Amino acid sequence: MAKRLNFIIVGASVAGLAAAIALKKAGHEILVLEREDRLGDGRKFPQRVRSAVPPNGSKILYDWGLHEKIKALDYPAEVPGTSFFSAHRFEGTGPNHARDLMGYQTYTDELLSEARGNYLIIRYSDLVGILYDELQRPLPPGRSDASFDKSKVFVHFNAEVCSVDLDQSAVTLRNGERLQADAIIGADGPLGVVRAALQAEAEKSRKKRQPSIPEEDFSPDDAAPKYPPILSTPLWYYGGIVPREVARQVSSADLDSYSKHGMCAFFGNDRCAVVLSLGRDEISVNIFTTDAGRTRLGEVLGEECDAGLRQIVDLADANTQCPTAVTHSGKYEQLESWVSESGRVAILGKAAHPFSPGAVQTYASALEDGLFLGKIFSHTDDPTRIPEFLHAFQEHREPRTSFLKHIEEKYVVGLTTPNGPMQQMRDAMFRMNHARGAPILHAPEIPSMEAEAIEETSIVFGYDADEDAEEWWVTWGRFHDFASTS
Repeated sequence: MAKRLNFIIVGASVAGLAAAIALKKAGHEILVLEREDRLGDGRKFPQRVRSAVPPNGSKILYDWGLHEKIKALDYPAEVPGTSFFSAHRFEGTGPNHARDLMGYQTYTDELLSEARGNYLIIRYSDLVGILYDELQRPLPPGRSDASFDKSKVFVHFNAEVCSVDLDQSAVTLRNGERLQADAIIGADGPLGVVRAALQAEAEKSRKKRQPSIPEEDFSPDDAAPKYPPILSTPLWYYGGIVPREVARQVSSADLDSYSKHGMCAFFGNDRCAVVLSLGRDEISVNIFTTDAGRTRLGEVLGEECDAGLRQIVDLADANTQCPTAVTHSGKYEQLESWVSESGRVAILGKAAHPFSPGAVQTYASALEDGLFLGKIFSHTDDPTRIPEFLHAFQEHREPRTSFLKHIEEKYVVGLTTPNGPMQQMRDAMFRMNHARGAPILHAPEIPSMEAEAIEETSIVFGYDADEDAEEWWVTWGRFHDFASTS
């Protein structure tokens, strides 16, 4: 491309850095604005200290040549073999509430090979650090855009955006500085300033048009989501951290059980606990339940609880440096449009489609967003086409993220099934599969359920944002370009 578009990305998050990398590879100029004085370490949000990145996300990191950097970390980020999680009963067994293993969920080598990725449990700080380093790395020689100057990629820290001018594609910083670009991408999360600006614009437009549109013109079916909500009541999330110096109090056997098979899940009555650990490093514990209004992890354990899990929770509750995080599902409303009316401001990642707390796909979908955005913009340097491309981004990415959120809800409902016939059937299936050496979600006796699970897993892990973006270009984008230049 003879010239480049310039983008302002608000937020040095996983989504923001991924978008910056992909747009840089496409040959455009990037300015990333981060309100903090350094890259985030996730400590403000305990669920982010340990980041789960499933194969559909790790394949993007691998394709960007970052596999060796992940392997060089001071802990094994790749989950061994084909494991996904281990399943235990929340209550434990016997008088001492000993560990009650129900089995493991694994995937076939063939499936992971086709997905071109592995399951990662990685520190949030390491994930954003690896992405930041890749963003700063000069492009390799021999590429058509290798002359791209590293100095054209900026990450400004202590650069808090206070307001966004959606019409002029400009932002104003806390210090009063005003910056303008061809396009602005909001990657600053569900509470970020860019999403707030889009919400305000949508509300203003709604109030303007509401009196002139007869009520009968609205059909409930028109606004119905493709995947109706599965959760009938909000699910509450409680998260805490056991710091490194305290984690040494946990027995080696327990630490192994928390780290050797990906996530360590404890299935209980209307609740589930998930423990993530990296060797003898920090341990994070997350509890999902319908119990609302609690302030400490220990308050949602109940009287009967696995002894090792109770120890982890007590240690996390004692961590005054990182108090228990409390939030719930359904906290953020879904935006009708991820793109401003001007077509020059858009959001991605958690700003566009916030997942429920503790979701597995949060960062994989953020990586997908960034890759897709950069790929479609590799086909243009025409600023007049920015609205078209940003709307194409939402058109393709929204169905994908809606599907992922639907799958996440299905999983969490299965994790938190109340004690009763359904729970007994689930646990019996887990134990039977474990006894015969099969993945616990294996269901050959119910062919329809087995086929559905296999298909869903293939869709989740097999998706390629690069191919999806290229399909849009080949099917739609290139014809507009040809027509506009002929």
